Amino acid sequence: MLLKKLLAAALLSAAALPASATGVGTPPKTYSGTIQATLAVQVKSTFAANQSFLCTVSFYVYDPLAGTQAVNATATIAQTASAGMVKCTVNIPYSVSLAPSDTIRANATWQVSADLPNDQHRLVGGGFMPFSPEATSPIKLTGAGAI
Repeated sequence: MLLKKLLAAALLSAAALPASATGVGTPPKTYSGTIQATLAVQVKSTFAANQSFLCTVSFYVYDPLAGTQAVNATATIAQTASAGMVKCTVNIPYSVSLAPSDTIRANATWQVSADLPNDQHRLVGGGFMPFSPEATSPIKLTGAGAI
């Protein structure tokens, strides 16, 4: 529940994400870069010709050994389908500070959704494998599915 609240509170457009979660007495280390998530979703359901789909990527940095987590970030863009596919690229610039550790990891999830008439909603999504926030930027992630 707390994770969902943090994800919802950190909606991000294109600005860098400041965050701080350091251990007591330990100078923080800053991890920064850009997440570039490319999503490709096959449209199998019937939608209106100009249906808008929302492509969302959520991201956070954590240290499983120390039990610390930096502020989360979420970015969403709208996209329409073309040739039976929704293709979008979502970028999240980040800059987070945590106590230095060899176990620092990052995680991200993705979702493509569409609102339909009569308060109906369709979505597909998944998670990416955990990765190092120190990887060469941009960190490129790929997600695929069908809606």
